[in-house]
Amino acid sequence: MKPVVKNNIGIFSPQGFLDSNNNSAFLSIDDIDYAVKLKVDMILVSMKKVIFFNRNGLDIFIKLFLKIRKVNHTIVGFCDYNRKQYDSIQKFYKGELSFSLFKNIEIAYLFLQVFLIKIKKYLYIVMISISVQLWL
Repeated sequence: MKPVVKNNIGIFSPQGFLDSNNNSAFLSIDDIDYAVKLKVDMILVSMKKVIFFNRNGLDIFIKLFLKIRKVNHTIVGFCDYNRKQYDSIQKFYKGELSFSLFKNIEIAYLFLQVFLIKIKKYLYIVMISISVQLWL
């Protein structure tokens, strides 16, 4: 399963069960390599069509997240979850979240826009600082 890219966000949309028994059906080595090479600002897994999951199933995606973030410094996480899924994720990772959680894709997109604006302002300030130093 390759992510669909929309508005500079790559979205994986698994369906059914996410556990250690069937994750190879969702993510192949090629899919992982493809995701790492994507030039997007955010990679998410939509939980909208997930019926059941366990920690082992989520860990497969989290390993992918860590690899992507290490290479691309990309925001990674889950979106489109319901209350029961959210509570389960919180229970599985008890304050050890190394990924983002967005109630839905629209909230993720809003967050991304705010993040990009802050980055652009920071880069602008750095560029001005470098220009001033070069001028002096």
